[in-house]
Amino acid sequence: MFQLKGSSLGGSVTNLIGGVIIHTYGWSYIFHLSGVLCLVWVILWWLNVYDRPSEHPRISSQELEYLQNHVEMDTSKQKKVSLQTPWLDIFTSVPFLAVSSVFFAMMWFNVTLALQLPTYLDMTHNLNIKMNGYLLSIPDIVKVLVGISFPMFVDNLVKKKKITITFARRFSGTIGMAIPGILLILLAYYGYVSIELTIVLIVLTISISGCGSSSYIANVVDISPNHSGSLMGFLKTISSLPGIISPIIIKHMIADDSANWRSVFLVTSVLVIVSSMIFLFFSSTDIQPWNNKIQMEPVKTSDNEDLLMVKIKTPDKEEHTADNL
Repeated sequence: MFQLKGSSLGGSVTNLIGGVIIHTYGWSYIFHLSGVLCLVWVILWWLNVYDRPSEHPRISSQELEYLQNHVEMDTSKQKKVSLQTPWLDIFTSVPFLAVSSVFFAMMWFNVTLALQLPTYLDMTHNLNIKMNGYLLSIPDIVKVLVGISFPMFVDNLVKKKKITITFARRFSGTIGMAIPGILLILLAYYGYVSIELTIVLIVLTISISGCGSSSYIANVVDISPNHSGSLMGFLKTISSLPGIISPIIIKHMIADDSANWRSVFLVTSVLVIVSSMIFLFFSSTDIQPWNNKIQMEPVKTSDNEDLLMVKIKTPDKEEHTADNL
């Protein structure tokens, strides 16, 4: 799960230095810096990404051996496996709809807090942009630590067979969604009391949400290893909608009245708590029947050409653990 925490780490660093840059040099410089960093990333990506592990000039022998032991390279002149994405079955699948509701709600949660907390702190506690940046970098840093350590803890329990995969996913989802939702209710009613209490509630709310890393995100691979890429692409698409909808709705909800922030946090808390309950009762870690809809198609090849097929070895259910994803 470490690679999934990059966005949280980036958010904390941006908050930490962004406020200082804006306060000292102005708004435009934070955009210039972000653009340069993106270009640097593109260069690094171009230099380090290859089609096959064996083609990478800097791969270690241990990593290459691991990949070769988990990916079976097969040659065949007869047939190839063509996976047909069964969208109708997917959209009528209760476990998929359950995880979809969580993706939407948690993105609403993340977008709302990331975009609105600086304005909230300014309106209710008169914090300038520099202090805003310092304080709001704390919860994201803690979230990174929680998002790495908690899945490792849960994964260790699964490996020792003390809990099942299903319990791990649902337990992590309840901790990572329902508890932050409850904390948002407390923030809605007591966030005006003092800046110290407000920061404590914000840090707890955001950091505990990192526990969800070993829940709904990993569950996509649980229910359909063969179509997890397509499912994740669709889920990322629908979860981008809160980024468009949330700012518009919240703008009308607040209307320059700090008392209306209570409604903002209550709406967000209801979304994450309800979605956590849906996930708790309707999620599944069983591979769904539509995962294995495969069509065999003949492939014509020349006499001296072999068709290369990569068949991913699907781990047993008990091996679908957080650090495997």
